[in-house]
Amino acid sequence: MNILIKDKILLKNAKVFFKNKIQKRSILIKNGYIIDIFLRKTSLDEKLEEYFSIDCSDFLITPSLIDGHVHTRNPGFEYKENVDSFVECCVNGGILDVIAMGNTSPRPETIENFQEIEKILTNKIVKIHQVANITLYKNGVQTLTNFEQLKKKTSFFSDDGAPLIENNVMKSAIKMAKKHNIFLLLHEENRKKSDESCYYNNKFLKKNGIGTLKDSYEWKMIERDILLNKNIDCKMHFQHLSTAKSLNIIENGKKFLKNLSCEVTFNHLALNNKIINNTLGIYKVNPPIPTYYGQKKLLNGVKKNLINIIVSDHAPHTKEEKECHFSKAMYGITSCELLFPVIYSIIYLKKKIPLENLIKKITIEPFKLFFDLEHNISLGKIAKISVFDIKLYKKVTAENLYSKGKNTLFLNKYLTGWCKFIIFKDKIITPKKKQK
Repeated sequence: MNILIKDKILLKNAKVFFKNKIQKRSILIKNGYIIDIFLRKTSLDEKLEEYFSIDCSDFLITPSLIDGHVHTRNPGFEYKENVDSFVECCVNGGILDVIAMGNTSPRPETIENFQEIEKILTNKIVKIHQVANITLYKNGVQTLTNFEQLKKKTSFFSDDGAPLIENNVMKSAIKMAKKHNIFLLLHEENRKKSDESCYYNNKFLKKNGIGTLKDSYEWKMIERDILLNKNIDCKMHFQHLSTAKSLNIIENGKKFLKNLSCEVTFNHLALNNKIINNTLGIYKVNPPIPTYYGQKKLLNGVKKNLINIIVSDHAPHTKEEKECHFSKAMYGITSCELLFPVIYSIIYLKKKIPLENLIKKITIEPFKLFFDLEHNISLGKIAKISVFDIKLYKKVTAENLYSKGKNTLFLNKYLTGWCKFIIFKDKIITPKKKQK
């Protein structure tokens, strides 16, 4: 990445997400802190000619983004993504914080493993909040990890990629989560090991006799876990929702569980399974791309604030792992650097979800939910902001993505809302230039 250090920065005439509204404003940053936010003239006794000035007339400024669900692939799977490519990918997306899942090798299931992973992921710009595993998985048996030890390192526990199958294991995890005041980030699926189905039904799949999943694949486990948590109310967060009924169950659960929350990926909001018209593995993701009705319900869930946050579930894979028959393909779609461009270009401009609502779900609300912190643009705050070009339309290509994984369903699509730069304290940060 490229870093330019300036102790005085003036961002002029931008559209700024300020006080939960998008307003025309200029921002003064001095020694890493926001000292003024003004419409026409600053009221401060500052010599503006001494400031490094950037015309932001075509730009939208937000608090820096947080992606609440990513796979860094580090350590153990560096051939899919390394730390450098992941950090560049985040910077290209305007992201300064992520919550990283535990699908690594070794898994963060012991304090020793966690410390090893933490050391590898530490960098000076993007804060990677690593989760610990909920369970040890040996010889097909799930047993709880040592919450007492691991809570010293993290407040997030997840077995993303796999559900907690046994009721008694889930119940014990809920009790431990309540005792230690930590989050359970839950990947919910209910299917037999022999079931290789990976899509919800559509015309193409039906016509070609390809087996599909029913929506109970997801909602059954959500229903079970809400009931198990009913009289305990631990911090329970349901990951990457994909069905209408899941959302209905969560809506009802929130009536009696104050610590219940959920997320959806930008892919599941922007797409539905009508796009699946061949057997290539590029469409294979867990949970599956929603039906048209499911997508509509998820969009409405964001609009009604039933869904707490929007994430990417950044899951980079190699070309060979995705451009093959779906039965042999790996699950997952990249990329976190497309989080805001897809939200702006499709979910806001085409699906007409209010932009302020969408921005909150990738900035203010995840910080409040996960860290109980106020993350906004206001006077006296450390400058931690992202600047997006909302006039430039650019084609998504393998060459202009910074992630090593190119397995996105938006290749060759034109999007706007690309991150121009990030300001973190006195640093103006841009991705390193791609070599032609």
